[in-house]
Amino acid sequence: MKFNITNNDKYFYLKKNGNEKAAKLYYREGFLGKEQLLYDPVNYKSNEPNHEFIINYISPDLVGNKTAIAMVEKGKELAEVIIMDVKNKYIYPEVITNTMPANVGGIKWLNDNSRFFYTYFPINNPKSQDFYKNTQVILYKIGTNPKELTDIFSAKNNPELKLDEKKSPIILDSNDKYYVGMLLDNNYYRQTFIIPKQDLLEDKKTWKPLYTKEDKVRSLQLVDNDLYFLSQYNAQNYKLCKTNILVPNFKNPEILIPERNDEMIGQYRFTKDGIYYTTTKNGVEAKLYLYKEGKSIPIKLPFPSGNINLQAKGKDFSEIWISCSGWANEEQRFKYDLKKRSFLPENITPITKYPEFDDIIVEEITVKARDGEEIPLSLIYNKNIKRNGNNPVLIDSYGFYGYSRNPFFARTYLLWVNQGGVMAVAHVRGGGEKGEQWRLGGYKETKPNTWKDLIDCTEYLIKEKYTSKSKVAIWGASAGGITVGRAMTERPDLFKAVILEVPTTNVLRDVLSISNNADEYGTLKDFKGFKALLEMDAYYHIKKGIKYPATFITGGINDPRVPVWEPAKFAAKLMANNVSKNPVLLQIDYEGGHGVNTTAVHGHSNLSDIFAFAFWQLGHPDYQPKENTKK
Repeated sequence: MKFNITNNDKYFYLKKNGNEKAAKLYYREGFLGKEQLLYDPVNYKSNEPNHEFIINYISPDLVGNKTAIAMVEKGKELAEVIIMDVKNKYIYPEVITNTMPANVGGIKWLNDNSRFFYTYFPINNPKSQDFYKNTQVILYKIGTNPKELTDIFSAKNNPELKLDEKKSPIILDSNDKYYVGMLLDNNYYRQTFIIPKQDLLEDKKTWKPLYTKEDKVRSLQLVDNDLYFLSQYNAQNYKLCKTNILVPNFKNPEILIPERNDEMIGQYRFTKDGIYYTTTKNGVEAKLYLYKEGKSIPIKLPFPSGNINLQAKGKDFSEIWISCSGWANEEQRFKYDLKKRSFLPENITPITKYPEFDDIIVEEITVKARDGEEIPLSLIYNKNIKRNGNNPVLIDSYGFYGYSRNPFFARTYLLWVNQGGVMAVAHVRGGGEKGEQWRLGGYKETKPNTWKDLIDCTEYLIKEKYTSKSKVAIWGASAGGITVGRAMTERPDLFKAVILEVPTTNVLRDVLSISNNADEYGTLKDFKGFKALLEMDAYYHIKKGIKYPATFITGGINDPRVPVWEPAKFAAKLMANNVSKNPVLLQIDYEGGHGVNTTAVHGHSNLSDIFAFAFWQLGHPDYQPKENTKK
């Protein structure tokens, strides 16, 4: 978490000025308090050469006297966690290693503010096939030796629970009486357990199963003796439900907010005034409500938003903060005053004016796919463009893990548009924009819908004269490499350029080398699973004698999620089989990983290469190679 407010109104946040490589940690007492610099990552291991750390996670204790700070470098995801005493800015000498709180487990402080939980990885090589095996939830006390591990929740410590050793255990935020433990994997729903707090701290193994994947529970929150959660059991979309913690019934709970036909319930937060919750339509149109006395009261937002994030102190407080953003709207943070029904701006940094983006508009449409399904498509472009088929279009697409591509202030997209391009985001099946059915519509055996949706969106943009075949580039990162790689290999004639950023392109090998990916992609253990994996494997669909588009492929040497051999292998086969004159370029980043946890300068450099390649191939006059004029 990169922004945190304690219950006693201490603010902790990361902020980067325009001339700085990486964000620093700041602190203030109350929103109007004086800003204090707590920690600059440049100071970490400053006496050792060739280090360039960033802060990728912070977690203050419950009263803001101490804070944990996670340090990472060069795209790596395993962090080194240091602890600071906030008052005197003292850094404790003990350093916690073999953890990645930004991705798995976080850091959960106990009420005594001297101990916390974190998830420990016994194998410190993320590229190892066994990296996720036998991970443990550790209880750590400030000032003690981090190498002396107190394991409180794991397959090893809790054999009676028969936990899968390949899945990472975590402790969730809970209430005053109970802790909740969960096994992380790539499934939409997860196996979860519960234990009284005192029992856990006294090392009593009284964990009990709470719910299973079949209960279809997400976003669990505990309040007193009640469990609140989002459920898709016997439902297409989420409903907000409640059940008693002593005798839980997840399949027949009390339904507080029923499912909506065209809106997905997203976040919900408790205050003493009621439950605030958000919804989205097609993943791109957000709304805010207050559930009070059995009724949902709509709250008009300060401006139309594609995405809303909520933050609250809890059921004993009235405070609620709303952060609103959109593709062309910088995120703004507001504190909501229920009595006045007004939003008070509470931005940590001033809102920047971008006059160069004034003429940019956003259009949210749906495209009818070949099977009649309506595919959401976000379009970002200058209002003065002409629909003459001559606009360079870059289509970004993902479609995995039930992940929704919600709008955010995408300066990168806007820079593309400012250079005369049209930016598109295709919300293809396999994502979560329309709930579980949307994910399952592009999942394992139905995965071809994902790249076929991308193809259908491309054909729509050509038909409607936004662009033409010679002006289209498609862009996929990580698992989106499957989407874009298979669209490219199925319809090489449809695209002029393809960008595959740290891409998954060889799924048949991928599921062998990274075992937890089988949850999302499928298994080789049966013919049905093998057939589905083979169909989504872009590497195996490269054919001899085909004219393929210009292709730019990247890999990160420190990437733990997509091993660097995978994009390199795809590039080699494409070069060997391609008969077009279009270039095939492979770029290996020796200072990065999976596109995260690097300095802003490093990330911008990689992005500039992608945009320059796309504009070059789509014929933008400012990006064409200059002739050598030397005599």
